[in-house]
Amino acid sequence: MSTSFPSLAQETLRQMKASGESVFLCVQDTTEINYSGREKTTGLGDREADFF
Repeated sequence: MSTSFPSLAQETLRQMKASGESVFLCVQDTTEINYSGREKTTGLGDREADFF
C-alpha cells in the first residue's frame, strides 16, 4: 500500500491539531541512498517521482 505525500502531510497536520499541543519537534530525514554501484539492483526509478 502506498500513500501519496499530500495525503500523508494532511494526516500528519490533522493529528497535530487533534493532539492539543502547541509546540512540536519536527525532524527532517535528509538521508540519500545511491544504488548506482550495485549492478544487480535495477528498476528503482526516480526517487523523487512518488512525491511530486
